[in-house]
Amino acid sequence: MQTPKIDIHPLIQELKINPSEEVYVKTVNIDKNSTGNQSSAIKLVHLFERICFAEFNTIRAKQEEIASWYSYRKFFEKRHSEILPEILKKYKNITKQKVYELASGQIYDEMLYYLS
Repeated sequence: MQTPKIDIHPLIQELKINPSEEVYVKTVNIDKNSTGNQSSAIKLVHLFERICFAEFNTIRAKQEEIASWYSYRKFFEKRHSEILPEILKKYKNITKQKVYELASGQIYDEMLYYLS
């Protein structure tokens, strides 16, 4: 059972962040004699920068998650194609759905060994 091939390499490239697009936290010089208004403004600046940095890290984490799921699926399908011929030899009159389930089950069993 083959799924249609879709070239998603352009999508993966789109997910990558260039260093020029990264967010950097700036250092703010604090005057010890600053007024209450300046002190509040400085605190707000720090909080805003923390929010920007957290947002950047969230975006990067989501991009990494998407890329990891893509790689997982790619390797899963590769292993699937390696197992399918063995299952088809072993079971002659079997539905495609059952072959897929048996192959997936074998892969999950192999993975479970390393997850325990």
